[in-house]
Amino acid sequence: DHSIEQFKIHFKRMGIPESATNRLFSPVKKEMGVNIGRLTRYSEDWYTILTNLGLCARAQMNRFWGIEMTTAFYNAVTGFDISIEEMRKGAERTWNLLKILNVKEGFSRKDDQFPKEWFKPLKYGNAILDMKDFTGTTKITPEIANSLIDDYYDERGWNNIDGSPTAEKIKELGLEKFV
Repeated sequence: DHSIEQFKIHFKRMGIPESATNRLFSPVKKEMGVNIGRLTRYSEDWYTILTNLGLCARAQMNRFWGIEMTTAFYNAVTGFDISIEEMRKGAERTWNLLKILNVKEGFSRKDDQFPKEWFKPLKYGNAILDMKDFTGTTKITPEIANSLIDDYYDERGWNNIDGSPTAEKIKELGLEKFV
């Protein structure tokens, strides 16, 4: 499938570990093609890398960058010699620190919900439109949206009950002093 191959090329450019690729192609519903909940974790990390380097993250521009090149930029500018894995971990650390701070402020899984209005049909001219996946084949119901949040949390290493990073994830990223 052409679109699946395009995703694979983009995943590699973003530096998504090959070990995660199969999970990204395990959608909530088969016809959705890709699991957007799981992909969101890596997209957030990728855009964090671009933003931290001051690189344009717009789709027309970010397709010219790749994880190898952005890591080389970072090393050239800072004089450090970090690996691609360390670059990815830095972005992952950013999102986990933000989540830790939100949890400290009392935010939890109950706050990570899609607005109810998204699930109401939208009248557009004579048409009635529903929120659908990117292929336009699957109507996103509250149940599917909740499954996407579950998958996102799982991919991040966060607790599915309350939304906080797990103790293992916090230790892996060296964020113990912030908890």
